[in-house]
Amino acid sequence: MSNLLKNFLEEYGYNIVALPKEDIKPLTLLCQDGVSVISLDSSISTLFTSDEKAPPSVLHNTITGDIVGSTAASFDSTTGVSLLSWLLDKLKVGKLEGKVDIDSNKVLTFKYQEVREDKIKLGELDGYLTEAAPVKNKFRTYEDKLRKSALFVINSVLKSNSFTVTIEDKSGAAVDVAATIKGIADISQNIKVASKNSISVTSPGETFLVFAFKAQHIFFDRPGFWATFFGDPGATLGFTIKNATGLVLRGEEDFPAERLPVFAGQAVLR
Repeated sequence: MSNLLKNFLEEYGYNIVALPKEDIKPLTLLCQDGVSVISLDSSISTLFTSDEKAPPSVLHNTITGDIVGSTAASFDSTTGVSLLSWLLDKLKVGKLEGKVDIDSNKVLTFKYQEVREDKIKLGELDGYLTEAAPVKNKFRTYEDKLRKSALFVINSVLKSNSFTVTIEDKSGAAVDVAATIKGIADISQNIKVASKNSISVTSPGETFLVFAFKAQHIFFDRPGFWATFFGDPGATLGFTIKNATGLVLRGEEDFPAERLPVFAGQAVLR
């Protein structure tokens, strides 16, 4: 099902969050499970420990000027309406009610404004993992994932409290938003018609939702790591990281956002 049609941030190394949330943070561990990837809801320090280095510190609300104009993603009509309903509810600015008249030929593009970034420095993360070893009492749970290099760690998130949604048909022609979205209740000064085919939404509060993220794939030097972990004092640790792209972050809400096509080596994060 072609739900995520285009991620405009992909060229900058960012992955899309299907249902934007507040609680997605740098240093969170992710785990591949078959063709999907799930959040472990735990910091990297719960699984990896180092006597030599502390986990990287998080830099909050940094400026993201180089990606202005690209903080957007396009979805098919079914996914787009679900996402719009979710955002209105989570930002507490309104809700969709009744039947929304958007057929399958329509494309909804969400562009986020007032974007802030929380991130860690990759050099610090690399240094931490170079010296780190798995926490013993966590090892049995994740041994197979470590051996298969199926773990990731978030190193950056983009968040926003305002967005514009534009509606077009698949040929790129504008669609009259006023005639198409008739079911927005609780309309206020926070929801405005920005143009014939777009509306803008701004949260009046301090709720910022994470809509995109970067993640590092965790690999290890097989001979060096396992020899060390199983008691060879002469061996060296060997965890390394590599930027992971082509992911879609999915939660437990069963929101059907999937990339099509799914290429070899890509995964869906749910």
